[in-house]
Amino acid sequence: MPGPYADNSTEPMLELLRDVPDADLSKLKTVEESTDTIAPGRFARPDWCFIDGEHTYRAALRDARFCRTVMQGAGIIAFHDFHIIERAILDFLRETPCPRRGYLLLHSVFVVELGVIDSPLGDPLVRGQLTPRGRIMDWLRGFDTLLLATDLRRRVRNHPG
Repeated sequence: MPGPYADNSTEPMLELLRDVPDADLSKLKTVEESTDTIAPGRFARPDWCFIDGEHTYRAALRDARFCRTVMQGAGIIAFHDFHIIERAILDFLRETPCPRRGYLLLHSVFVVELGVIDSPLGDPLVRGQLTPRGRIMDWLRGFDTLLLATDLRRRVRNHPG
């Protein structure tokens, strides 16, 4: 991968994940391709997608749309580096029918729940990752999305994690 991501590859990311206690990496599928070249039917329907790549508006929005398609409208999409790709997340929320819930976790990970799913918020480990004064927005729509963005932007600037 050219540019600032030249040193980023699957193996160093997997090495970091191997340090996570009780992580079951057998469930993880990695693909070293762009979502604009992958046929959505190539994979079984995932429950979770994690978007962490180029950190550009175009790439983040493209990847989120791909995830929504392969999830068939129901699942969880987590975006890394919310503060960099916030505009792409907002545009994705505006064009997505019935996003259920959104919230910011520590380390600048913004989670969007789509459709009818079992929310990870019932897990104490996930709840423990909510940002201080964490705000969960149910039924994201229109103006609420803009308020959410303003609120989260302020939190990210004031939070060291």
